[in-house]
Amino acid sequence: MIFQNFGFNRVIIPEAAAGGGVVTTDLLAYYDAGNVSGISGTTLFDLSGNGRNATLVGDIAYSGSNGGVLDTGNTSYGYIDVTSSVAVGMNGGDTATIMQWIKLDQSPPASDPQTGFIYMTNQSSGIGNHYPYTDNNIYTNVLKTNRPSLGNPVVTLTNWHVMTVRTSASDGWEMLLNTTQQGTDTNVTINLYNNIIYIGASGGGFDRLVGALGPTLIYNRRLSDSEYQQNINYFASRF
Repeated sequence: MIFQNFGFNRVIIPEAAAGGGVVTTDLLAYYDAGNVSGISGTTLFDLSGNGRNATLVGDIAYSGSNGGVLDTGNTSYGYIDVTSSVAVGMNGGDTATIMQWIKLDQSPPASDPQTGFIYMTNQSSGIGNHYPYTDNNIYTNVLKTNRPSLGNPVVTLTNWHVMTVRTSASDGWEMLLNTTQQGTDTNVTINLYNNIIYIGASGGGFDRLVGALGPTLIYNRRLSDSEYQQNINYFASRF
């Protein structure tokens, strides 16, 4: 069993079936406010055991919903400032995976400043954004150096979704919304070394998510389809 924070009480959320926990091989960082050891004050702990703790910035705080998430509310703005050692751990290579459980409070967003899934510095001349737009589409050039790719979500973004970007030299770049492929690219030339990563932000950190953030998992390799599904299955009872 896993003990989870829920408000001021702890509740027990069943473990996934044997062999169905979070994939840990090549896991660089793992953030989850719902874990009993996941958060203290403004510190979001790295549950991978690698010590890459993150800091909450702005009006983002713990909420007891869905077993414990981070919520910005519908008017406030905040994000997770992830240590640059996560990018260093990727060794500047061309293979990585970022999975995050996320939802918006409004879909489409009312304005550009109410957006932001991920922001990474030092990519594509300083731009490395992953965000929804006021046309309810998703634009991203996270983990890729050419111009943003466009995804067309098949369901409203006000529900909980798994937003994933994964890439490798052999398989190329791919963005997925839940298990639906939203965009691909054969150009996977990326430079991750010394990037600063903001989770729940875009536009250089100025455009911040209005919504909620669940777990975020960052790997220094492209997860296989079965591993990707394993992580989804693990959190299915919460999201």
